[in-house]
Amino acid sequence: MAMMAVGLGSMFIALGLPHWVKNFSFTRFHWLGMLTVFWAFFIPVITANWLGFIVFCLAMGIGMSCIQTTAGLIIVKTCHGKETAPYFAAHFSLSHCWWLITYLIAGLSVQWFGLAAAYYVMAGLTLLSITAYFWTTRRASRPA
Repeated sequence: MAMMAVGLGSMFIALGLPHWVKNFSFTRFHWLGMLTVFWAFFIPVITANWLGFIVFCLAMGIGMSCIQTTAGLIIVKTCHGKETAPYFAAHFSLSHCWWLITYLIAGLSVQWFGLAAAYYVMAGLTLLSITAYFWTTRRASRPA
């Protein structure tokens, strides 16, 4: 059920995104995704039942798809020809490296602090990521 909810959220974004990016920037979808993931971590703590967990999974699918799908579109837009494959490989490697780290942190925080606290730990990591994204994009958008 959880994987189905994540998949439904992801597919909702993936199917609508080609139409939506005509009117909105990729950055807007990154912000939407990051904020959705951040706030999603509070849903299962507030509603400690199966419905809350399924809504959490749906929100995670939406948030992750907003981020990952637009990241792929950025690679396609900025790379040409033979250089596209190495950029996708680098993106895949980096994203999966961070998944390895965050899955480990999630598992250990559940073991050490309990499930509700682990959601807060992951929300904190998401907040750190949001802050890093803000400072990185802010610095990149300044004139040289």
